[in-house]
Amino acid sequence: MVEPLAGKPPLSRPATRAAFAERVRLRAVLHHAGWQAARRLGTVPAFVAGLSKDFIPPATLRDVTMTEDGLVAKDRRNGPAAGAGGGPAPRRAP
Repeated sequence: MVEPLAGKPPLSRPATRAAFAERVRLRAVLHHAGWQAARRLGTVPAFVAGLSKDFIPPATLRDVTMTEDGLVAKDRRNGPAAGAGGGPAPRRAP
């Protein structure tokens, strides 16, 4: 999965790929630190409830599929649907 995405713009550019990897690393560190603090303070349920704003909602993930072009709407696997703009699948509010 990573190799095909890294071979296409914008992740095919080393500087962009490095910046993206750094954002992913920092987000993982912040989530881990938040989880540790929530465990220490006994607020894990509240911490878990707040995580959904940081991730793609499960309902949206059911509507997309991973292709070499990234996440695309399931009805666009074989090309854009009639009248579709060809852009990424829109994110819906949770």
